Amino acid sequence: MQIGGPQHPATDDSAEILLLDGAKALAHRRGVSLRTLRRQFSSLGTTLSDFISARRAALTMNLLQRPGTRMRDAARALGFSGDVSFVHFVKREFGKTPGALRDELSPGPPLVPPGASEDDRAPRGSRT
Repeated sequence: MQIGGPQHPATDDSAEILLLDGAKALAHRRGVSLRTLRRQFSSLGTTLSDFISARRAALTMNLLQRPGTRMRDAARALGFSGDVSFVHFVKREFGKTPGALRDELSPGPPLVPPGASEDDRAPRGSRT
């Protein structure tokens, strides 16, 4: 099995299949048994579950950094059956709720150059 080749069990399309359709679907698509697929991941020093969790964690951070992404949409995009399971996953992986993680990942307030007034911090159109 060549790393990064079409039979590598951890390619990007493999991650999407695993997240959305599960390990059986990936094994079927690869033309191997589920047991063989697990052995392939094991030979890479990981498990299917660990790979799925790591991929979901990376994608979670990516999705929550995007402005306007709703939690429900993020949960579905990552293959969770519902919002509650997504919240539990995020709490387990990151130690905080999806909202708190989003706040942490979002850029802070714009930096104000030295000598700028307090009014310069307010976004345009929000000054009174």
